[in-house]
Amino acid sequence: MPAETVYDTKVGDVAIIGAGPAGLSAAYYCAKAGLQTHVLEEHPAVGVPVHCGECISQIAVDRMALSLPAEAIAAKVKGIRVVFPNGESCILREEGYVLNKAIFEQSLAVRAQGEGANLSTGARVLGMSRRSKIWSLNARAFELKAKTVIDASGFNSVSNTLIKTNPQKFSIVNGAQYLMQDIPNDGFIEFFIWPRLAPHGYLWVIPKADGTANVGLVSSDAKTVHSNLKLFIKEKGLEKNKILHPFGGVIPSSGPLPRTYADGLLMAGDAAGFTSPMFEGGTQLALKSGELAASTIINIENSIKQKNAQESGEQGAPEFPPEKEEDSYNEKYLSSYEAAWKKEFPPYPRLLKGKNHFYSFSEQDLNKLASILPEDLTDLQFMDKMQIGARLLTKAPGLIAKNFFSAMDTFAYSTGENYGW
Repeated sequence: MPAETVYDTKVGDVAIIGAGPAGLSAAYYCAKAGLQTHVLEEHPAVGVPVHCGECISQIAVDRMALSLPAEAIAAKVKGIRVVFPNGESCILREEGYVLNKAIFEQSLAVRAQGEGANLSTGARVLGMSRRSKIWSLNARAFELKAKTVIDASGFNSVSNTLIKTNPQKFSIVNGAQYLMQDIPNDGFIEFFIWPRLAPHGYLWVIPKADGTANVGLVSSDAKTVHSNLKLFIKEKGLEKNKILHPFGGVIPSSGPLPRTYADGLLMAGDAAGFTSPMFEGGTQLALKSGELAASTIINIENSIKQKNAQESGEQGAPEFPPEKEEDSYNEKYLSSYEAAWKKEFPPYPRLLKGKNHFYSFSEQDLNKLASILPEDLTDLQFMDKMQIGARLLTKAPGLIAKNFFSAMDTFAYSTGENYGW
């Protein structure tokens, strides 16, 4: 008779699925508050594979109080240049960084572990269930029991896959990217709004200090992302440049899920649908959503401790509350997380409408838009906006009927201050 497989059982306050920016941010704050925190990462190493363009604004670094290791910085950048189909462009001067994303995420792991968080790699969650107010997660070689779960496992989230927390699926855009050699740059990230090659999306050249660059696109047309990326590279005269590494991925583009919480469960990062409404950047939103999820749990834990101290005259709470006690992590209490991110993050319903209006512009419309915008979009003052309005009326009045103002409202939210990158 074959021997039974013996699983270790680990116990904690918080189980976090996914060691990306959202999960590791949550882990840092939970562990710092003294909660027993376990992070489960399905891959054998944190930060691998890389799925994104690897950008973060200085505003995001400051807002999240990050200290970037020198080796995590692939380049410092001056801002973003937006290039229209006819080659005209405008710039937004906003300093930031191109990251070595794997090293960056590994530094987040070290930071969380420094506060006492436990990290298990190669720990894919194969099953999860909640009974008597306690989660049980099957993580291959061991079982983890915890009072709460933060799902930060990406757009195809573990909790939604295993227990169908949200029946509604995301709309997505598909991405393809090459790390290429010998790409000239002037210190700006470049975004190309070219519907011909990237319908309902855009293309990019993201420079690194060693002369390499991430060259890629996101598009609603999954069938053409790779062929159109190659065509873009050819049109840019880069077809002879060496491709060092290909990337690919899927990004949620329809905004947050209808509900980002359930009994004992919070969703963070891409798992919740937190990407920038215009250009789908997600790192800053992931970091902040992890912090907000952690704060929600910490506040509940503090309330439990205060209540127990008042009732018993002793400090502290039982490791797992008795069955007769109220479920302190039911959705009623965890709904405060959703209230917090709705207050902090961009107004998604309004901006998603604006994004759809922007991406419905034809190439001719976009070229007209380029003709009325100033070359430098940084810190536009009242008179600058008045001049844009005057040019709109004289050069491109037809854009007004095509929801110009809604589209530009969303475009304005591409800044780091507004969680754009």
